[in-house]
Formats: sequence, structure tokens, C-alpha cells
Amino acid sequence: MSTVLKRCSRCEKEFPATSQHFYRDRTRPDGFESCCKKCKAEARGTEYREPPPPTPEGHKWCRTCKEIKPENEFYKKKRDKSGRASTCIECRSKKEGFRYKKPARDGYKRCITCQNEFPATPEYFYQDKRYGTFASGCKECRNAESVKWAKEYPEQRRAIQQRWADNNREKVRISGLKSYYAHKERYKEYYRANYQKHLDRGRKWYRDNIGRARELARRKSQRWRDRNPSGARAVLQRRLARKRSLPDTLTAVQWEHAIAYFGGCAYCGRPAGLFHTLAVEHVIPLSDPACPGTTALNCVPACHGQDGCNNQKGTKKLDGFLESKFGKRKAAQILKRIEAYFEWVRQQDSHS
Repeated sequence: MSTVLKRCSRCEKEFPATSQHFYRDRTRPDGFESCCKKCKAEARGTEYREPPPPTPEGHKWCRTCKEIKPENEFYKKKRDKSGRASTCIECRSKKEGFRYKKPARDGYKRCITCQNEFPATPEYFYQDKRYGTFASGCKECRNAESVKWAKEYPEQRRAIQQRWADNNREKVRISGLKSYYAHKERYKEYYRANYQKHLDRGRKWYRDNIGRARELARRKSQRWRDRNPSGARAVLQRRLARKRSLPDTLTAVQWEHAIAYFGGCAYCGRPAGLFHTLAVEHVIPLSDPACPGTTALNCVPACHGQDGCNNQKGTKKLDGFLESKFGKRKAAQILKRIEAYFEWVRQQDSHS
């Protein structure tokens, strides 16, 4: 099919009668204006933009340098039909006075500082958590910038490090343990040589931060109690026994054996649950002058909580408490079981 030509009434050149070269006009027989688009722009005093030539897929024609280039050499522009700007990055940089940055190859990323290309992997770039991408600068340049900033602003650097350490105590602890066991002999040698220096510094810090030191000690003690509930109960009972000048030889291992032997409360058999815990119960109360103290031969597990045996017994004698709560027949069975346990403890001590 032959293309219909149309002569421009102004420059008298012939062009194909299409919207690429002529503006539309419904009042004319052929549907186009008499003069071409270029002449129309000259008459208006505006700049004429030549129509882009046919371009292969993935490429775009630059209106400034009149070259066909890959699409990644054009800035993104949502308002344009192609999704890219009409002028390439190189021409736009020259026009606006910016330094041209040639796009990196596929799978690579260009450092914004040193302008070198590196593979776009965590080996060369840090992760930018805000946007889920890699940082604009390579690791080497970012590290150099961080060192320079730390030297210029030492106070701010220390404040940031302290704030991070306060919010990540567990990470700091694990990191310190790993470093210590990896270089154990080096640490020991250093602390032997600087023992007095660290001792004086620690005492000075404690005097200057006594409130914080006590709070840290309370947190550490609470963490240990949470991880070692059986040991914490044994420690508490030994402390109470020391207050009354009584023996306090009950250990965490003996307490675990008692729980395993009875399987729950030594009186009612109820195990630890949502509303009850197992407390160290003194068969002979600490308030009794005949109490032997916190020992394996005087302590059994008892449920503690709402209507718990440990709460109800208090300072009462064991036989009277059991008879009032369970009756004579069952009280005798419970006493027999407790005596059997104490006999088992004596045998274990004799073997050890």
C-alpha cells in the first residue's frame, strides 16, 4: 500500500499525510492542517520536537543527542508513556551541571563515593534496612567515613554505642563470652597485668553510678532466679535459716530429688501448675525451737498459692495440720510416706 503524500503550504516540502508530520484538522477534506508541524512551531515561536525514529525493544531515542540508547541510561518518569525521560542521563547531566554517572552493569552496583563497580552482594555493600536494598556506598568507603566521623565526634560516638548496648544487653553478653573463650589466655594475661587499674576504675564507677549499679545487680539476680527456680528456693530457705542461726545445708540437687520423689505436693499430691507453685516446706517449722533447720531431712515440697498446703500449714505442727485437713486415716498414710522419704535420704547420705 503506497503512502499518501501531502505538501506543506509554508516550506513546500512533501511529507506522509500522517499525524507524525501534520496536526489534525477535521474541517479540511484530508483531516490535516495545511502546514507541517515544524513550520507550525516556527510560526508560534516554539521549539519543534522531531518525532522519534523506530527503536528496538528495551531502547529509547534521546531528543538531545539524537542517539538510540538502552532504557537504563534514561531517568525514570511516570508521566511519560514509555516510563522514561525523553533526554538521556548523560545529556541531562551536562545541561544541569551534574556529574554524569554511567549505569552499572547487570548484577553490579556503583559506589557513590569511589565510583567503582562491585558485585551487588553483601560482601561489598551493607544492607539498607529502610528500603530493603544495598547502601549507596561500598563497605570500604562507608567504613572510612565512619572512622573519620568517630574521630571528629567522639562524645556522640560513645553515646550511640552506650545506647545500643543498653538496648541489646543479651547480644553484648553473648559477644563478650565468645570473644573471651576464643582468646582466653590473652584476656587472663591482660587482666593480671592491669588488675589494680581495673579494680580502681570499677570502684570509681560504682561510687559515681551507685543507683545504676544496684539496678543492674537486681536485674542479674532476677535473671538467675528465673533460670534457676529450684536453686533460688533453696537459697531463700538457707538465708531464712541463717537468720535464725539454724543449719542451711539444703542444696538445689537435694531439692530436685525431693520434687522427683513426691511428684508434686508431699501432702495432697497436687503438682505445680498455673495457680500453684511448689514451695520448700519445713516439716518442723522454723519458729519451733526443735527445728533442725533447712536440711534435706526437714524439707519437702508443698503446693503454694490459693488454698495451698504451704499457706494453710504455716507454723502449725505437721500431725495436727494433716488430721484437720485430711482426717486421721489419710494423715497417717501421708506421715508414713514422708518418713519413707527421709529414710531414703539417710541411705543416700550414707552411700555418699
